[in-house]
Amino acid sequence: MGKIVLILWIAAIAFGGFWLVYYQEGANRDITIEFEGKGRVPGIPFSLDSGAVYITSTRFALVGKGPGQDTGKVIIDMKEKKFWMVIDKSRVVVTMALELVDTSECEPAKFAVGAGEDSERLPDSKAIAGFRCHAFKSEKGRETTVAWYTYELPPGRDHVSLINKVARIKLADMPSGAGLVGGSGEKRPQVSSFEYFPIPLLLAARTRQGNVRLEAKSIKYGTVDDDVFKTPSGYKEVDFGEFLKTLGGGGR
Repeated sequence: MGKIVLILWIAAIAFGGFWLVYYQEGANRDITIEFEGKGRVPGIPFSLDSGAVYITSTRFALVGKGPGQDTGKVIIDMKEKKFWMVIDKSRVVVTMALELVDTSECEPAKFAVGAGEDSERLPDSKAIAGFRCHAFKSEKGRETTVAWYTYELPPGRDHVSLINKVARIKLADMPSGAGLVGGSGEKRPQVSSFEYFPIPLLLAARTRQGNVRLEAKSIKYGTVDDDVFKTPSGYKEVDFGEFLKTLGGGGR
């Protein structure tokens, strides 16, 4: 009997070690989420009929594809502290320097939901891209968003760090009409861990511009090619304020 218990203990320790090293290290590796979409996302001047989200320890990219030249991508590089938006139709690269909020006085905190503190968890759950997800709903005026997050895809330390940095981009000095979320960049708690993977695997939103739906079709670990984060040559480079003027957003 003692030998059996010993064998079980050894097996449990071995499995625990395997999970800690392989699974958690896997969670820290680059992630690619391929999706299909419908509708126009406010602030994104190209189609998201299909595409992918790429996440590394310091960089994030959203690549969208649509008919013809209705394609483009958004790149955030926290190491370079820069933002790029590539618009293939007009052959333009919109650039912006990123300013991070000081976090020296922030206290560690655990987010119970990736959707944020103002979200209401719904009783619904379903499998999306092979992962069981829970629904969270948030409302702001006439706009409603339902986001589905999974607890079966734990984010690694690198991902938590990247999300922390992205959440701390200071928006107070951006030109008016930027339409980005985040407020004045006041200090917020440092997130030490997420119970749910902080990127929604299904996003359904009703906005003033219409309805939007993005759904993950596959999720995989593996090194993301550096080309994903490169901007094309031969495109005109404009700053964010200049780009807003072309949209009628004006300056400050």
